[in-house]
Amino acid sequence: MHEFANMAKDKNVPNIDFNKYTFMVGQLKKETPGYVFDNQRVDIGLNSISLNVTLTRLSVVNPLVMTYFYFWGLYDKLPDLPVVLSVQETS
Repeated sequence: MHEFANMAKDKNVPNIDFNKYTFMVGQLKKETPGYVFDNQRVDIGLNSISLNVTLTRLSVVNPLVMTYFYFWGLYDKLPDLPVVLSVQETS
């Protein structure tokens, strides 16, 4: 909890019991315009955890060339395995 509070810009962070929960946070940079964040899902495999993020392409393109997507999730305690980020794009 101390490490989490030190990393947060806003020091009013919620009290999370890291013995019961896993907190995942990330940032994704998309250099092609016209996408929005749709959803995320965690799948537990034998040797790794897959964090699946889905972006949806809009029919109207935003003039920005680069977009940052921020995502987070609080999950029941996950096993101590490497995390692999998987990004899917839908239209």
